[in-house]
Amino acid sequence: MTKPIVLNRGRAKTQPETAFADPKEVVDHVLLTYAEKRTVLERWRTNILSELAAAGDGTRTDAMSDGRRRVLGAVEAARHDLERARRERIT
Repeated sequence: MTKPIVLNRGRAKTQPETAFADPKEVVDHVLLTYAEKRTVLERWRTNILSELAAAGDGTRTDAMSDGRRRVLGAVEAARHDLERARRERIT
């Protein structure tokens, strides 16, 4: 018996890091449209960039910058994978 797929779309779109363990999961998720996947990945990217900017402004971040930079790289890779998959479906 397979487990049903459940997704809180609102949370996924506003706080993707709480809905997905890894940005690659967004690309592979069957309940999201292409546009929703782009939105989720862009929000994730924006959230991380905002955190990193706050760290640069002297806000206490408890050395989270290195980890967040790695996640940012994973988000960028997922965005690239999503676009590549989209191009391959179109052609």
